[in-house]
Amino acid sequence: MIKTLNLSRQYTAVLENAYKVSYEHEENQIWVSSFCLPLNDPKLEKVKQMEYIEITDETEYIGLYRIMPSNTTFNETAQEVMFNCVHVLSTLMDSVIDGLLQIDNNTTREVLSWVLSLQNNKDWVLGQCDFTRSFSYSWENENGLADAIFSIPTPFSEPYRFTWDTQSYPWTLNLVRPSDEPVCRVQEKYNLKGFTVERNPNAVVNKIIAKGQGEGVNMLNFSSINGGKNYVQDNASIIANNGRIISYIWVDRRFTDKESLLASTKALLEKWKKPVVTWTIDAVDLSKEANRKREGKRIKADEFKLGQVVRVKTERFGMIDLRILKIAKTDLFGAPWVTQLEIGDPKGTFGGTLADSERQQQINDQYANGATNILNYTYADNCDQTHPAILKFFIDDDVVNINTVELTFETGKFRAYSRAIEGGGAVVGSTAAGGSSNQTSSSGGSSSQTSSAAGQSTQTSAAGGDHNHLVLTESSQQGPVVTKRYQGAAGGGIIEVQGSGGDIFTAGSSGSHSHSVQTPAHTHTVDIPAHSHSVTIPAHTHDITLPNHTHQIDYGIFELSETASSVSIKIDGNTLPVSSTNGQRINLVNYLKKSNEGMITKGSWHTVEVTPNRRARIEAQLTLRVFIKSQLGGEF
Repeated sequence: MIKTLNLSRQYTAVLENAYKVSYEHEENQIWVSSFCLPLNDPKLEKVKQMEYIEITDETEYIGLYRIMPSNTTFNETAQEVMFNCVHVLSTLMDSVIDGLLQIDNNTTREVLSWVLSLQNNKDWVLGQCDFTRSFSYSWENENGLADAIFSIPTPFSEPYRFTWDTQSYPWTLNLVRPSDEPVCRVQEKYNLKGFTVERNPNAVVNKIIAKGQGEGVNMLNFSSINGGKNYVQDNASIIANNGRIISYIWVDRRFTDKESLLASTKALLEKWKKPVVTWTIDAVDLSKEANRKREGKRIKADEFKLGQVVRVKTERFGMIDLRILKIAKTDLFGAPWVTQLEIGDPKGTFGGTLADSERQQQINDQYANGATNILNYTYADNCDQTHPAILKFFIDDDVVNINTVELTFETGKFRAYSRAIEGGGAVVGSTAAGGSSNQTSSSGGSSSQTSSAAGQSTQTSAAGGDHNHLVLTESSQQGPVVTKRYQGAAGGGIIEVQGSGGDIFTAGSSGSHSHSVQTPAHTHTVDIPAHSHSVTIPAHTHDITLPNHTHQIDYGIFELSETASSVSIKIDGNTLPVSSTNGQRINLVNYLKKSNEGMITKGSWHTVEVTPNRRARIEAQLTLRVFIKSQLGGEF
């Protein structure tokens, strides 16, 4: 039975006249189906492109499909419309991954949920997930989410199956681990009509050299986590081929981390080390009603389900267990028992890389694989013993590989660009100075004579004004005054003085007069004896007052007369065994900070310190050659 549904998933019609109903279900792929309607069917208008149909086979739910292109045929033998449909899993193609989506070391459930969260229309939710694996994934500019989802388990080294439930909404997607136990059977002379077995030894590979994202020497490989080997090989297969090694270089640039690349390569080796054997079986589905009437009962082992292990019994090959990888029916309503099965190794993975190579190549064409770049960091500044030259540089997470890290530097003279700065006034007390006694050097005595001077007569200028002179002063002696007689010098006259009762003055004034001075010719002799001088300075301080003032800056380039004679260099705290004041292209790779895997840390700062033994100027350049992905930012 086929029913139509609108975009709201409401039933709109039952297509009783549908015929040539077929479907093809392939493991881990989007299923397809088709059917025809007569050109004059009144319900033809109910079948609308991009809406849905639901197919059931008796009581078995076949699936929910999206109506896609239609073909109308009108001729003498047929007047019909054929509709091609794809499973509603194709609705995941309505959404895209715009730009880069990179997920590192998350569980399988987290990765699936992350991709499903990008749906424009939230049609699908994640249900059962039997795997807890941590790989890194990277997708870029994906048209549709289905391819990204199908690629998530490809690194697994064990079988897996995507299943889904579309009988409730939102629809549920599951990733399950299939059973290896056979639950159905195909047997000659019972329900096996015919089969073909294709065995292709040309596809045998027992050594795979794997390469991921990148170019040239920067292509990703897993040698650092695989004992130094960039390949995996199967020794048992080599022995079985008489020691012949059959190598294959497998390049898949979708891989951005070595763990995922190694796991996927091992899974491929398990598949490729054996000849590819493909079984195509024409079987009879004995579980259908027409056959049940004939057999009279329904046997579970006669039902074929995708992903189940079927036990095949043939006279030529004996008994072998194989997994159903594909089921196809060409006329579901006309001949429901006619079934085609494609079966293969039950231990193999599904949707593997070989079958997916064409799609991978298309994706690789869109990938920005990156390129080798040169990063330069330049430094020039003064430094000394306590203030080293520090060159910091940041390595971004976008850097995939670091090829070289080299330091080139020179040591020059300490440099200044001015010689004065502004200064405010201040009172400064000098430090105390102790007193001291200092003696001059001794000097011998000497006798010195002045030059002779001629004698001369000099007369003062006249001086006006009268004056007289006190001759005798009255004595304080008591009693009567007695007469005194005085004789002049050199027999001069006699002077008698009677008591007068007061002082005695000259009778008249001197009047205006002048004096004549006569200086004879003469010389002077000075005698200085030998002597010395002692000077004593007591303990003291000096107070100095500087008034508020400014200094004009003297601009220019001024260098010290000497520079450093040696330096020490540290990289991320690790000392470099170099003391020379100059160096060219010094390799720093072994001294940079490393991760637990031995790789230079990314997404972090790194530091180069150069310390001179005296004041100096360091001019340095750090050069990195890196492989970087161009997957961030915009076009500015």
